Amino acid sequence: MKEKKWHLLWSCKCLRLSVAIFLHIQNVCVDNVLKTMKENANKASSILLTAIPLICTQEDWTHTIKALKAIKCFIFFLTKSTRQRTTIWTTAQSSIMLPKQH
Repeated sequence: MKEKKWHLLWSCKCLRLSVAIFLHIQNVCVDNVLKTMKENANKASSILLTAIPLICTQEDWTHTIKALKAIKCFIFFLTKSTRQRTTIWTTAQSSIMLPKQH
């Protein structure tokens, strides 16, 4: 038990030391963090905006779309509560097979 306590204390000291070194090396400024987050969000959205049309044109999604629409109608008529519908719909979406790549 002493060994585990010592290991835990040692880990905490190392973590504190790492954080202290990081904060000393790089001063954290909220404006810089927000600027970096905005840049990352812009990069991610530009990647998605170029990737989504490519994905849509390279695959035949008609089978998947028809299957999901049918399941959605089926779920609506079978369930009474919105929570049940949401749970079943989420499960159904993840279980639909995506089209095979050519």
